[in-house]
Amino acid sequence: MQLRFRMSLSGLPENTFLELDGMTVTLTNAAGVHWDSGWMGQGQLLFAEDKSADLSFELKREILDRLKSAPVSARFFLALTVYNDVGQHQFVVPDGDFVLPDVGRCSIGRGLWSSLHCRMPLRRPSFLLLSSPLATNTCIFGKRELPANAGGMAREIARGWIRSGDTAPAEMGISPIEDSDVYFSRRKASLDSGGNVRICPGTPLTLSHPEAVRRARSELQLDNISLDDYRWNAGVAFGD
Repeated sequence: MQLRFRMSLSGLPENTFLELDGMTVTLTNAAGVHWDSGWMGQGQLLFAEDKSADLSFELKREILDRLKSAPVSARFFLALTVYNDVGQHQFVVPDGDFVLPDVGRCSIGRGLWSSLHCRMPLRRPSFLLLSSPLATNTCIFGKRELPANAGGMAREIARGWIRSGDTAPAEMGISPIEDSDVYFSRRKASLDSGGNVRICPGTPLTLSHPEAVRRARSELQLDNISLDDYRWNAGVAFGD
């Protein structure tokens, strides 16, 4: 069974974001039943405009049944990296083939979500972040793609990224150039697709090179909860 806890997120300065590197979860009920997740890698990026973060994990059904026999305490240990979003410069997506700085030769993909399709070297940028406010996107949106409220488009930002760790090492006899797609998504998704955003000619992008500035950790404690309230298919519950 999959459990999801939605935690509030606030206080991030502008041009600063977090990466949730991983977490551990321990669950203990009033009857003394105990479960420890061990280390779980995450890789979730959390930005200043995000108001919440979802922490999810899987639990075997028999363990869930034993735990939910009594009120449960949940303890989360989160390992985080703090990034400064520096080296920002603007780029407007042209029509046809074009050179994307620090990446390679790209074009707008012809797939369902009009991603950027690029031919790039195996030695990629260590971290290149591509951001685009939804209000400046030049694509024509359908009704189901628009934010639910009138001011939503002005606040939402679509992002994609390229990282050096996103590719496998080169193999002997293989070309050092590879084809790759860069997809954009928005956090507060009202799309049935789960938040993917199309990119079209004329869409302005902000390219930046985030720098890790420090490691951080956070510990969260929830007491006297019912795990059934946090099951994935039982709606989203909010922690403190």
